Amino acid sequence: MPTQSAYVNRLGFFFLVRAAARRYTMWLTDILPFSSLRIIVLRLCGAKIGHRCYVGFGVKVDTNYPELILIEDDVTISHECMLITHTQSPVSSPLSRRYNQVKPIQIKRGAWIGARSLVLPGAIIEKDCLIGAGSTVCGITAAGTVWAGNPISQKKFVDLGCDEER
Repeated sequence: MPTQSAYVNRLGFFFLVRAAARRYTMWLTDILPFSSLRIIVLRLCGAKIGHRCYVGFGVKVDTNYPELILIEDDVTISHECMLITHTQSPVSSPLSRRYNQVKPIQIKRGAWIGARSLVLPGAIIEKDCLIGAGSTVCGITAAGTVWAGNPISQKKFVDLGCDEER
């Protein structure tokens, strides 16, 4: 009968194989010409993506824990954004033990993430929230607001006017 450490090693091996398979599958998102095809690939890898969403070219999604990414309806994720759900390292060091975390990402209905933005573990982007290009999201935003910067800070409220039927 295998020892517990052998069992853990086998689980780790299968986790790595699955993550590698996802990585090579997600490579397709760089070359697929239509957002709808990129969304299909991301869903196949485990990301939960709503209806009428747009995913731009070069969007990178965490290959270890894509199932922790929830994207609601009518969301735009612009080109070359990164969605990261973990800060783990295979190296055993005081820093890797201190900052070893796996947290979900939520992007709520109607949100728009500008090009080359970085969304970190535990981020929640609220409804109808605009994230400026090149921003780093590491917390919770407020609904109907504009955020930008590294780290993000709130810039203003968005007046959606007559768009209340959503």
